[in-house]
Amino acid sequence: MINPIRENNSYINPKVDSNKTGLKTNNSTGLIADPVDVAHIDSPKKTAPSSPEKNVEKDPPLNKFTPLIDDDVFTADVMKEVANAKDSIVFETYLLNGKDGKALCDLLIKRKNEGIEVKVMLDSAMQKLESWLHKDDPLYQMGKYLKEKGVDYVPYPLKKLKGSLTPSEHAKILVIDDKISYIGGSNIDDTYNHDINVKIEGPAAKDMKGLFDESWNVAADPDPAMVGFSFDPLMSNSNKIKMTSTSPARSTVKPAVLKNIREAKESILIEMFTLTDDEIEKELLSAKKRGVDVKIILCDNKEIFHVPTFHMPNISAAVKFKKAGIPVKWYVNDKFTQMHSKLCVFDHKKVMIGSANFIHNAFRGIHEYYGEINDKDLAAKMEAQFDKDWNDHAVDVEKPGIRDRILAGGVELIDDIIF
Repeated sequence: MINPIRENNSYINPKVDSNKTGLKTNNSTGLIADPVDVAHIDSPKKTAPSSPEKNVEKDPPLNKFTPLIDDDVFTADVMKEVANAKDSIVFETYLLNGKDGKALCDLLIKRKNEGIEVKVMLDSAMQKLESWLHKDDPLYQMGKYLKEKGVDYVPYPLKKLKGSLTPSEHAKILVIDDKISYIGGSNIDDTYNHDINVKIEGPAAKDMKGLFDESWNVAADPDPAMVGFSFDPLMSNSNKIKMTSTSPARSTVKPAVLKNIREAKESILIEMFTLTDDEIEKELLSAKKRGVDVKIILCDNKEIFHVPTFHMPNISAAVKFKKAGIPVKWYVNDKFTQMHSKLCVFDHKKVMIGSANFIHNAFRGIHEYYGEINDKDLAAKMEAQFDKDWNDHAVDVEKPGIRDRILAGGVELIDDIIF
């Protein structure tokens, strides 16, 4: 494991090569397992951050956190803020297609032509797959469309993600004017999901743009050794929010999740699209044993990408939780294509949310962002949403039958490879 070396009250990353962009490292395959606190980073071109004491404000302005529930609410808010942008828009996502995706792309092109800086980064494999599946329908070639219309677009370099047989650019982040940012699970595409996102207004938005800038430089540089910093930037007003990520240079999401599970004293609420990671399952079982109130809502996984999946891969975790006495339910609501949330609430005061599902690959070979927000007001709102979903749109996982146990066993055999 590589850690920065503290020298003269500053953090120096021994892997940073300053001869080029300042983001290049020689670590093309290694993943850093724990987040390292560093100072505020304004530009991805700095070779090393300066002292935390010099850059973190003594009394930073508070960030404002607003829950955005479901894809339609999220998309409407994004369209409004993009239309009102004054200086810059940077957007990184997994899926961008269909009528909603086309409408956003048209607006981005319009803003670009009006002099706004616009940068977009998408998953390259999904762009190719969607074009093939939809027989070259232009609604499923948004990256190509944006580039043809003059928007700065680059596909994320999946070859630089070394930890998975199925790498993908699954990260979702949108930053407007360095003042407004979004994190959560929503894509802007042809599905209509029950999803949970957070709109962040305040100094954290500028710091979150640093994450995008890092990815942009990694994507734009053909050098396979260009993998970015080995640490996550420290967020302004860091007592409220910090970001973790999975990228070519680091893996800090899972350690943060495990830490919060282990430190929980009263309650853990999880609403998750897919959950297969064995270590997270183990820690949730341990939390239940020490008296923590653990409740879990899982997507029923009836289908993924419009393909029937028979509760897989979540059937494996559901069977374990049911056997251990952890209350677990399937989310069921015919209004939506699927439940796609990635939400945790700890002890009524801390929220974790972002793009990461709790699967092996999200922690090693899929590009992800996952935020940790210490805000009681936000936690209360998210807990209320969880309770609504639990009471109104979820059904108990039944005692597993023979088919369920067989499917669960199948997931156990392949999940470390596929999921």
